[in-house]
Amino acid sequence: MKIGIHFHARYEYEEPASFSPHLVRLFPRNSHNVRVERTAFATDGGADIQYRHDLFDNEVARCFYPQKESRLDFDLELDLELIEKNPFHFLLDSHALRLPFDYLPHEAAVLAPFLGSNPSLALPPELAPPSTPLPTVEAIVNLNHWIFENLGYERRDEGEAMPPAETLAAGRGALPPGSRASRSFCRAGRMPCCIRPPKKALSSAERSSGVSRANAARSCSLCSLNLIRSR
Repeated sequence: MKIGIHFHARYEYEEPASFSPHLVRLFPRNSHNVRVERTAFATDGGADIQYRHDLFDNEVARCFYPQKESRLDFDLELDLELIEKNPFHFLLDSHALRLPFDYLPHEAAVLAPFLGSNPSLALPPELAPPSTPLPTVEAIVNLNHWIFENLGYERRDEGEAMPPAETLAAGRGALPPGSRASRSFCRAGRMPCCIRPPKKALSSAERSSGVSRANAARSCSLCSLNLIRSR
């Protein structure tokens, strides 16, 4: 399936303003299932746009504005080819067939930053680590099903992320892959979960650039590093 996406954001100011560098994270990653056929990005004419990759290999555009402007525009056009993906098309390594399991030493060394959990977070039994080992796929499906049935989605473009405990208490929250709540739920079950790029409060410059939590490029990885191998 081929689709076209057009994103446009305009910010207007009462008087010409100077701008610090803006970091734009609106570009999807190429993969076997998502192929970027065309990208056309533009901002104000006098801007110096530098395309780079961050620490997690996401493409970002760093924009420098040499002069004051009373209006700031961001425009992105994308042509994508999407290929249907079977989320269950994988094989588990033998040591990862049942959850919880122990990672191999070389896996544990790399995954350590993404496994830290909050021991004070009180989780409902359905999200707590299984008391007896469960088939890994069954445990992950159960976790996702509980979240879908019990937590409503709430869009939050700005402001601090809601702590996981508040998300549970309210029964709703912004729950994209890699959110604070999603990470806490996965890590509690010893499933590594990371976010690309690391989530933080948005600066005024980032908000001005149209890079909201809803638009920032993110991804979440569960049981990565050869624990799940594609055929």
